[in-house]
Amino acid sequence: MAYLVAFAVFLLLAAACWFAAVALYQGSVGGHPPAATPDYANLVGAAVVVNAVTGFVPNPAGFALGSLVWAVAVANLAVPAGRKVVLGGYLLAASVIARLAVLGILDVTK
Repeated sequence: MAYLVAFAVFLLLAAACWFAAVALYQGSVGGHPPAATPDYANLVGAAVVVNAVTGFVPNPAGFALGSLVWAVAVANLAVPAGRKVVLGGYLLAASVIARLAVLGILDVTK
């Protein structure tokens, strides 16, 4: 049961990272919306679920695997290369914040 709750938390954090990064991307560079990518929903869904699974891997390997998942997802979006870098940067920043939040929760619940 604890693993299911942990997976739900990791899933919510991964989804929050994605949607926050896309919102920041749209607010900062505009144009070329990632949602215009064919099969966008499946791409995002798979990336969020796989990234949530990497939450079970201890840091720093878990962060590296999660970053790889985001990189693959961003590489498959139909946006210009420079904008992919911006979105990837936002995703990495959001992932760092999410990992720190998990570490904080683990420290408080000891």
